[in-house]
Order: sequence, then structure tokens, then C-alpha cells
Amino acid sequence: MKGIKLCSLLLLSTSCFAVSKISNPYTDANGYCVVDIDINHDAKYVQEKIINVPDIDNHILRIVEIEHQNLKTKMCNDDTIISIDSYLTTDLISHDGPESGYSIAKTKNGDSIIIQNKANNLKKDIEEHANAQIIGRIIGGTGRLSKATGTLQASVKFNRMGEKIIKVNTFLIKYKLSH
Repeated sequence: MKGIKLCSLLLLSTSCFAVSKISNPYTDANGYCVVDIDINHDAKYVQEKIINVPDIDNHILRIVEIEHQNLKTKMCNDDTIISIDSYLTTDLISHDGPESGYSIAKTKNGDSIIIQNKANNLKKDIEEHANAQIIGRIIGGTGRLSKATGTLQASVKFNRMGEKIIKVNTFLIKYKLSH
């Protein structure tokens, strides 16, 4: 089975896993359902609070809420992820710095998966947009997904000044229902 290797750098540690191109969703060799979220969906900032830190130029603390809507992504348990809401804090100098928070993936049947996220945001001086490499750990859920465990991996291009998510490059959830 051929696959693409996705890697995320998070504060000096690397996390990698293979993603199959065969079908979505699919169950991997360890019994995890791997769901590749369609990257062509509506993502927008809902609210944002910025505190300027008076130490280094362009240093801010930021709290943001982001909505990912119209997902229609099939899951292994005969359900569909319809939206993901993220609640994040960042400590940025220009567009560079760490991020942490939570995401809640909501399903058509009314269940949810709760994910604790960490990210590293990087922007090259010559580029207009920053890249966020995000990894997460599923810490639970509601309804039929209340005992979910697993991971999230995503890559997003954004411009904080324009309050825009420019492009979602990858958005992968890997989960298992524990008994």
C-alpha cells in the first residue's frame, strides 16, 4: 500500500505517520479509523482578542475562535463530521510562535470528538502568509464517541493581520472507540 508521509515539527519534536490514498475513511492496521477532512471547506475566524506585549516589536498574545463548516466527511462509524470549532491561544512575534487549545469535531448524529491541540506557527520574512503545523490528541467526546482516543494532524496557511485562513493543506483525524 503506497502512502504519503506527513510530518509535523512541534517545538523540536517530530510526529509522522503514513496516510493511505486508497479510501476515506479507512481503518489502519492498529484498528484506528483514519479520516481525511476535505480541505475545500469554509474556514473562518469567528472572534479574536489580541493583547500587545510591550517587550519585542510585533509580540502579541492572541485568543481566537475558528469555525470549519460544511465538511461532510464520512467516518468509520456510519456518521459524518459536519463542522470543527477551534478555541486557541497563541504567543506570536510577527507570525511566529506556539499555539495551543481545543477543537471540537461535531457530527451529523449530534456526537462530538474533543481534541487538545498544539501547533508551531512559522513565517518566512519573504512570505506573506504563515504556516501552522498542528498536532492534537483526542481526549474524549460525546454520545457514541465519548470513549474516542486518537490524534489530529493538520497544516494550515494563514495571515493573522488579514484575519484569514488562506488554505487548509491537510486535516487528518485518526480515532478509535475504546470499550
